[in-house]
Amino acid sequence: MEAKQFGQFIAGIRKEKKMTQAELAEKINVTDKAVSRWERGLGFPDIQTLEPLAQALGISVLELMRSKKKESTGDVDITETQYTRQEVAEMLQNADDISKQQKKQDKNANIIAGILVIGVAAAAWAAKIANVGGGLVLGGLAATVFVSLWYFFQNIDDEESRRIYGVASALSIGIVAALVNYVWGDRIAEWIPGGVERKEQIFWTLWYLFVIAMLMLGTIRGVRQQRQKKVKKYKTVLFTGIMAVFMFVTLWQYQNTMQRQRRNIGIWSGAQQYAETLLKKDKHLENDWLIGDESWQDGKNTYQIRLTYYADADAEKEGRESKYQYTIRFDETEGYLIKSEGVPEKEKDLTGE
Repeated sequence: MEAKQFGQFIAGIRKEKKMTQAELAEKINVTDKAVSRWERGLGFPDIQTLEPLAQALGISVLELMRSKKKESTGDVDITETQYTRQEVAEMLQNADDISKQQKKQDKNANIIAGILVIGVAAAAWAAKIANVGGGLVLGGLAATVFVSLWYFFQNIDDEESRRIYGVASALSIGIVAALVNYVWGDRIAEWIPGGVERKEQIFWTLWYLFVIAMLMLGTIRGVRQQRQKKVKKYKTVLFTGIMAVFMFVTLWQYQNTMQRQRRNIGIWSGAQQYAETLLKKDKHLENDWLIGDESWQDGKNTYQIRLTYYADADAEKEGRESKYQYTIRFDETEGYLIKSEGVPEKEKDLTGE
């Protein structure tokens, strides 16, 4: 069954019936874009859509699949709705052709998804972002995003498929972004000028831009559908207003998130500076004896600060490093408070202290 011949045939029958593409689409519960694609020879309808399409055009399924009307003999015969073995075989063959095209689509998606899994896993392992297992997990999630988007755009003319794959795409993208930020955020921050603060800003900016883009697309799609269905104007205006409120709330939430992130980063940076000042004072260190730091958040407004330093001039000459760790909590009233301090457990094991 040739796609172009099939498209020309249904276009001709539709025009004979004096139907627009939108009217035909409404009868078989697809979009007018789907009908347009078929008529331009850019694809076939789903097998389940063939019978409703034939009924809407007033022809048999066999005529539709043959892309040719059956010649009328002028005699009314009860058997003319029945099919011969040859005709049944022909319909099955045409259905098989459509099924093969759909399987080819699935095969292409699976091949590219497999390449993505291996490629992302290899890249993550080479960049030392994750081990092989972690890389495969990340690759699998990336492949999920790709496959969801692949089927979304391949079936964009079908309302149900578009809804299913659209939701799957949005969820998978969100999960990947959140996972990457949570698991590999610190390592990614090392590559970005501005460190952790810049990384957090980029992540949340991209996340909220994605949410706003989805809301805008949903608004445009909803308005177009309402116009096609000739919904009353006030309902369209109300729908647009509600979506605008959602977008405004999203922007407001983004602003609050950025302010909260900047405040948290400021508190974190202050805790680190406080720890460095205490260590220099307590250990009587020169400025250049403090050679490294490591910090992480350990609960709300609580930070672990681990500092690496040379204890004295001899240690500096010999390159003998020491480590000291503070647990610092920030209180709105009392400021920075030391919850605990001392040599890290691993360092104690190495030095025998």
